[in-house]
Amino acid sequence: MAFEFLSQLDTTTAFLLIIIFILFMLSFKKVLGILKNALIIVVASVLFPILASKFLGLPIPIDGETIISFVIIGLAMYFLYILGSVVYKALSLFERGAKQKLPSIEKGKKSAEEHEIQENVQRVDRTKPFVVGNKRARRKWEKDYVEIERKKDEAHGRTQKRKKKKARIEKIRIIGEGED
Repeated sequence: MAFEFLSQLDTTTAFLLIIIFILFMLSFKKVLGILKNALIIVVASVLFPILASKFLGLPIPIDGETIISFVIIGLAMYFLYILGSVVYKALSLFERGAKQKLPSIEKGKKSAEEHEIQENVQRVDRTKPFVVGNKRARRKWEKDYVEIERKKDEAHGRTQKRKKKKARIEKIRIIGEGED
């Protein structure tokens, strides 16, 4: 029956109809998952006042109004959670797309020398590899390596000097003390 109906349509319409059917099934599955979770939250919200008053000894009245208010609060929190997760997923997709489209923006301008040092440090590994070949080329490479490390150590030393300030200790004056 369904195949006869699809055979009467042209191929593009049949293809689109199948895609719409698949999307409907996927969305229906998602809706059923949300309804199942909402049902679990309703059951937990109904049980909370009962268990809290009997086992925890909390002064929560067990009547219809209290149970309905806990159910409404539970469902509201669940739907806020769903809304928050949708917003979070949308923002993360937007961020991923924006990172691909926009060029990276550095947080502060660096001098050309610092930029060059950073590029060289990124290219050169921390350990010296075993170099086989022309001695002159190796010496030049080692000299450049030492200069980069020295500049880096100087920059590190400047930051360490700033951090080593000693705290000033002052005597706290107590009101009424020392006044005669």
